[in-house]
Amino acid sequence: MTPDNISNALLFITPCILVLYLTFSDHLRAPNHATAAVSITAFMFIDLGSTYIYYTKPLTTWTMISLSFAAMLSGVVLFCAASGYSFAQSLFTVAIAMCYTDSIYVCSSQIHYFVTGRLPESASMLKTLSTLAVVLLTFPFILMFFKRLLRTALDTTEHLAFWRISWGIPMCNRLFYYLAIFPIISQKLPVTGVNDIYFIPILWILLTFFTYTIALKMVVEATRNAKLQEELHISEAQAAARQKQSEMIQQRVEETMRIRHDFRHTFIALKACLDENDYDGMEAFLNRYIYSLDSLRPISYCDNVVINTIVSYYAALSRDNGISFSHSVQLNENLPFSDTDTCIILGNLLENAVEACQRQTQEYRHIRLRLHAVHGCALVIIVENSYNGMVCRKDNAFLSTKARNRKGIGISSILDIVSKYNGVPQFEYDEHVFKVSILLNCSGSSKKAPSP
Repeated sequence: MTPDNISNALLFITPCILVLYLTFSDHLRAPNHATAAVSITAFMFIDLGSTYIYYTKPLTTWTMISLSFAAMLSGVVLFCAASGYSFAQSLFTVAIAMCYTDSIYVCSSQIHYFVTGRLPESASMLKTLSTLAVVLLTFPFILMFFKRLLRTALDTTEHLAFWRISWGIPMCNRLFYYLAIFPIISQKLPVTGVNDIYFIPILWILLTFFTYTIALKMVVEATRNAKLQEELHISEAQAAARQKQSEMIQQRVEETMRIRHDFRHTFIALKACLDENDYDGMEAFLNRYIYSLDSLRPISYCDNVVINTIVSYYAALSRDNGISFSHSVQLNENLPFSDTDTCIILGNLLENAVEACQRQTQEYRHIRLRLHAVHGCALVIIVENSYNGMVCRKDNAFLSTKARNRKGIGISSILDIVSKYNGVPQFEYDEHVFKVSILLNCSGSSKKAPSP
């Protein structure tokens, strides 16, 4: 293997490494630079080893497939360890990057064939220049694809089952490449025809990236739609809470009017007690009257109107269903968090708690809410409720009780918001009590909230 062959191999693999680093540099495990350096160096040595075998050993189609898949899986392991993404997500990502490398090889070989009338047999100046030209023309587009589409899909759809089967797309793609495309381009294997050099590789490139684009757009849109549905659900809950409050206010207004109407009868009763010197009866009557006036006072849980509305709604809903609802709420009127985000977290937690209590057939049913602002820059939300002792979990994630074997969208929304505010979620449960503790910070956002 000559130095030209080594430099040519590095020229092909460098764009692959560069696009991965520029896209995921902020998602590397600490220390970032050391992690990146070790992973890149290891992957380059693996690639050079594959290149050595390519140029020094007898080549067959299955040899190339074995080399390619070994290099790809090594890259997947390194990327998974460096970035923290799941193995399936890492496999999908690295496979797309290596497909980009294959596409550079195909396009540069076609340019060489178009200029000279023959495919490149080894490294040459024309081969190097054509490779650089292809990289310069395509790199901005592939980087945009990785940053705007692939990274978005990885960060927002990790809970979808898509990633468990996504490996089939890149694996089949690379298998097709080495069975049908590489024999056409490589001089070490027979070429079937001149037209194949022009058309089949181009069709493969178009099919590859159209497939990835469509698949990623589908999963991103599916997640966005799910989040919109969740926000709509919270908006409906807020509207129902406001309606409930309006009804309660109307009831208190009517009760006040009734008491004012009966005010004359109250004085008659007091005068009768006074005439009879029944001071004990008068005191009891006044105590009952004062209690009835106190009951007209609207319940206020905190000064924050939006949160007060949500808490009031679920407190009333709990009472209507025979569920004991206790609370400790200490909040200011203004919080350093989005009202929408706090409502999504609080609404989902209280809704899940009420539904869990409703599924109970026996025993004491209760919900305890603690909501505290800490030094104006942190928010602690703790919801504790009784339940029937049945918890559905799979792959370290809670499954929805409404959809079989699907991760709950509400839990996913909560974890996304916790991640946004650099927060900490904690889920605890025993045979009788389920407890969720959430800490939100307004100091910034983190990469990813841990799964429950």
